[in-house]
Amino acid sequence: MMRRNVWIAVINILVVVTLAGAFPRVGCTAYEDVKAVAQRGLHAWLSAIPEGERQSYGFKSAAELTQARVGEPYAIAIIDATTLDSYTGADISSIAREVSTRVYVPIEVGGQIRALLEVSRKNGTWEIVAIGREPVARQMEQARRLTTSGTTGHPRVIRVFLKNNSYQDLLAVVKGGRTLVLPLVSSSPALRWALPSTATLIEPKPVLLNLRDIQLRSIQPSK
Repeated sequence: MMRRNVWIAVINILVVVTLAGAFPRVGCTAYEDVKAVAQRGLHAWLSAIPEGERQSYGFKSAAELTQARVGEPYAIAIIDATTLDSYTGADISSIAREVSTRVYVPIEVGGQIRALLEVSRKNGTWEIVAIGREPVARQMEQARRLTTSGTTGHPRVIRVFLKNNSYQDLLAVVKGGRTLVLPLVSSSPALRWALPSTATLIEPKPVLLNLRDIQLRSIQPSK
């Protein structure tokens, strides 16, 4: 993640979920405002990337920086550790809590996601606060290719928190009227959860139950 004029690090992409209605749809003022702010500030942020670090942000040349455009935003929500602790199988859309002040916006070249902007609302005004490096964006692009056919709604980002200060990344989409999830490589290695060897959409219930059980084991007193 690069916070302009301050420091550079990696944005950790959370849980990506497509849930209808939890964030303003295309055409709504807030949604369009986020995209407009991202597009206006995009090239100022790209120009701040040191020349020697362009590839780590997904850009092969200076020319690609000029070709970059913003894509459709990913709204953000979370599932907190307390909610996970008591999870028994509820629909994922009923327990994910929307974060209304932060959005991720993909940076695209030729329709391919190369990096991600973090756009935050402060005092009622949206502004870019960070830019994410290429590995996270590459994973998002792979996920998008897998889930574009037959899905509905807008993408959103959810982070599932555990009480051991770890969190799990998932991509979830509404497909055929059902919410399905794609486990992503977690930003928290301590989870020790074996992800599928191939990218596959699965039911969210066993995933969340597995995370709940990991959380319960992690807080058990040692014998």
